Amino acid sequence: MKKKVIGAAVIVAALLGVFGFVKYNEYSAKEPVVKVELGDKISEKPEDYVKANKTALTVLDLSKVDQKKVGKYPVKASCDKKSVTFEVEIVDTTKPKLTLVKTESGSYQAVVGQTLNGTALMESVEDVAGIKEISFSDGQTDGNKESENPVEQVALKWDEIGEKEVTISVEDNSGNVTKETVKVKVVEDYLAHVTGMQDLTIEQGSSID
Repeated sequence: MKKKVIGAAVIVAALLGVFGFVKYNEYSAKEPVVKVELGDKISEKPEDYVKANKTALTVLDLSKVDQKKVGKYPVKASCDKKSVTFEVEIVDTTKPKLTLVKTESGSYQAVVGQTLNGTALMESVEDVAGIKEISFSDGQTDGNKESENPVEQVALKWDEIGEKEVTISVEDNSGNVTKETVKVKVVEDYLAHVTGMQDLTIEQGSSID
């Protein structure tokens, strides 16, 4: 009976020894694909990617990774005669940042029949991947298409007075969309009814009728 117990103990010890040796000499990727958000800095620390007893001597080859472009890129980690490959995937899940122009009333005003540029509603739009399109749910018309500012490229216009509810949609080049709904009051063109105005010149100190 003692021989059997001793024999079993030897086998267990041997297995533990093999397991320990394997673990000590392990050199593998922690994940087959490591995701990094577009615009974030990629880690250059080997321990973030590799399972190993020691990673101090590991050399990471991140030369094929384009941090400014969404996609999957091959990466190689090596230490002495050991090496492992995996992928870094640049992803973009961040929606564009839309900053509206602040008003005291919380709404905006347009004159019927006149173009209201997008800058009257939007202070700015920002996104690391770039802006693909800005659109309005109602009243959309062309702005200054030659401008490099996407906010200036769009505008609004209505042919009737009244209060409008407009949803602004901003889409980036990765397909992420930000939406904001605003109210626009379309008013009569009062200046169109004013005629006969002319410049007047008076002497200093004189009264004006």
